[in-house]
Amino acid sequence: MKEWWRRVRPNIVSGFMYNFVRLTGRTLRVQAINYEKVQALECGKIVCGWHGKSFVATAFWRGHGVWVIISQSRDGEIQNAIFKRLGFQIIRGSTGRGGVRAAVEGIRVLKGAATMAITPDGPRGPSGVVQGGVMLMAQKSGAALIPIGISSRPRFLARSWDRYMIPMPFAKAVMIFGEPVYVPKEANEEEVEEIRLQLEAEIHRLEREAEWRIHGNTRRMGSREKRILSKYGSHVSVLEAWLERMPWGAYEAALDVLEKQISVFETRASGIQIISKANRLKMMAEHSGQDVPGLIDSYAAVDEIKTEAKAAEVAYRDALIDFSSSYPEWADLMPKNEPRPDKNPSTAMRGEGL
Repeated sequence: MKEWWRRVRPNIVSGFMYNFVRLTGRTLRVQAINYEKVQALECGKIVCGWHGKSFVATAFWRGHGVWVIISQSRDGEIQNAIFKRLGFQIIRGSTGRGGVRAAVEGIRVLKGAATMAITPDGPRGPSGVVQGGVMLMAQKSGAALIPIGISSRPRFLARSWDRYMIPMPFAKAVMIFGEPVYVPKEANEEEVEEIRLQLEAEIHRLEREAEWRIHGNTRRMGSREKRILSKYGSHVSVLEAWLERMPWGAYEAALDVLEKQISVFETRASGIQIISKANRLKMMAEHSGQDVPGLIDSYAAVDEIKTEAKAAEVAYRDALIDFSSSYPEWADLMPKNEPRPDKNPSTAMRGEGL
């Protein structure tokens, strides 16, 4: 019985999933933003979005001959059957079995200006982290990496490692395509890593924008927003009201300003403690007339925190200037609130202050 089920399971499960994706996909109202720019590129294209949002992309590209890479696992057999019936072209392999062969085959088709859809954090995670394989294929093939953010409403979020999103029938969905990212053939390991982090950050940014476009003011605040607003104590409601009315570009820029303002105050908080310790050690040394352990190190720590504080203040000032020049109407309405760092410092340094 087990052997029979193992043999027929891929056909039964793939048949059910194929029909579910096909029928749900027909009812989805998908808004594809900047997709025409992607289509206009003459080189190979690797569209990169997180594994947990792949359902919408699968429904959107069914029947278009887009290339995908599917693992050689048992679950991969089911996926292979589904994607074939949905009209995708398939390369078998993953970070486990068949990885090298899949990369070589992927580079070959990308050199022919193909479009490939990849979940760079799959198939095992960690979620939201770009793995190295996609960077290798882009570098060797000259293909453009296209970051994408996806959201839908209403939807079901599974309790899986990637919080897999399944849109409900007749849901509204949005796919936001970002600017192409290229990996130069001559790039060294450090440069490739810098581009990888750039791509990863851009996918996250587009994900936030997609959530905002779908959910608007009813969106759930992400961990970044919660972390920022938690620093402003009783002023949170004022800041929330200010942020919720903004268009997306201003919203992102405003969060950047608030993050850098928090960094200034937290650096000052650390500086107060470091300088106070250095002053105590100095007084002990003067009183005893002897060297006090840690005094030299405390002087070095003071110099270091002063440098950090100056850098934080410059970064905050630059972000505030950029925000004010790009969105003057929102800068004028910016609440005059100050964050409250965990260490609750006084508002100014005393003695050898920063």
